[in-house]
Amino acid sequence: MSSSSVELEPSSIQFPPTYITAESRYTIRIKNNEKKQIHCSWRKFSTEEEENDALKSFDLSDASQREDAMKAIYFTSEVFKFAIWPKRYEQIVIYFNPQEAVNEADAAYLYVEETKERVRCSFKGNGLPPEACFSVSSISIGHVALDSVLEYEVYFFNVGKVACNYQLTQSCAGKLKFEFTPSAGYLDIGEKI
Repeated sequence: MSSSSVELEPSSIQFPPTYITAESRYTIRIKNNEKKQIHCSWRKFSTEEEENDALKSFDLSDASQREDAMKAIYFTSEVFKFAIWPKRYEQIVIYFNPQEAVNEADAAYLYVEETKERVRCSFKGNGLPPEACFSVSSISIGHVALDSVLEYEVYFFNVGKVACNYQLTQSCAGKLKFEFTPSAGYLDIGEKI
């Protein structure tokens, strides 16, 4: 039998790599080990002391500051509570919606109001960037007469799983000058330009 009043299954979540603006989700179970109903909320801090330190900058007698103080300690911007019935469990869906192509890591603490304990749940996810490529990797131009313009047609493909905006930037290639038309735009999934 567990010494904790609640159990998180699992307590550590590794989301699959997810393209930016897309979404992946994971379901966890919260099991009540008590013989009575308990009430929980998700918090940002692992201890009551850390929470109290965060609350010191608020005047809790002011109603508007009390609301801001609660936002400062709860894990999400929306405060939510739920009940877990005796010897039962609740399933919670956690969403990962990366906005940048970076590795993300965070933790939330399930706070049990009746026992004042906090159970850690960690989250990790990798945001994937859009993927696009040219139809060729190089063009052999050869000799070019002065003041002449050569045109080549290449395709730019969206090969990723999400739509993407693109903007080509010029690199300094000595005295050579290259232009791409269009140099910026939007490509839907599977689209080419």
